[in-house]
Order: sequence, then structure tokens, then C-alpha cells
Amino acid sequence: MPYKDPEVAKQKAAERRTRGNNREIAKQRSKEWYEKNKKYALERQQTYYIENKDERLAYCRKWEKTESGKVSRAKSNRKMYYKHHDRSLCRDRFKKAIKKGWLVRKPCEVEGCVDVAQGHHEDYSKPYEVRWLCDTHHKEIEGKLL
Repeated sequence: MPYKDPEVAKQKAAERRTRGNNREIAKQRSKEWYEKNKKYALERQQTYYIENKDERLAYCRKWEKTESGKVSRAKSNRKMYYKHHDRSLCRDRFKKAIKKGWLVRKPCEVEGCVDVAQGHHEDYSKPYEVRWLCDTHHKEIEGKLL
């Protein structure tokens, strides 16, 4: 954007040239702004997350099909498996019980809900004791619903 005043144009050009050298200063300013405006920033992030959910998911799915995405996903899965080994064993036993017919899927426990239910484990040491909840109610209980 051209400036009418040549002095302002010269000053802006100098600022652009030195900006690359001052990345640490820019990071510090960004952190300071975030700390001052944390509530606003979080609200904006949540709004963006909700409004652009489909685009973000499509981008993630596309990336996960690439070679680097597959490697990253496998690494993440391994890390979570070892970090939460008890949960992984519980889920594996639960899935096997459903597949073998030892457990039968039931509708969502919440009255009036007709969605397909998932098993929610209150205690991972008891893989066959589950609460049957739809995806929405399951997320509410887990505290993951925005």
C-alpha cells in the first residue's frame, strides 16, 4: 500500500526489513497480547473451531492419507497405547465381547434419545461394565463437548 508521505513510506519499509531480525521480540509481543486477551482469544478459537469444523476435518482426513500423515498417526497411536495401556486393553476386550456376542449393544440410556449408543467405561479395570450412551451424551460426560 503506497503512502502519500514519503517519510512514512520510508519508515514502514525500514520496519518491514527489520521485522525478520526481531522474531523473538514479535513472539514476546504475541505472548503478552495473548495473556492480556486470553478470554477473547479462546472465544475466537472456539468460534473458529465450530464454524470451520467440516473444512478442518476434510483437511485432516486428506493429510492422514499422505505418507507423513500415516507415519504421524501410527506414532501417535503407539504413544497413546503405551501411555494408556489399561484403557487400550479394556477397549480391546470390550470390542471382542461385542464381536463374539457376549455383550449386546443397547440404546442410549438418556430418556428420549434414539441415537446409536457407544459403551462408556466408568472404570477401565471392568471392561464389561459399561454405560450405553450416544455420541453426544458420551462427549458431555467426558467433558469434551464445546
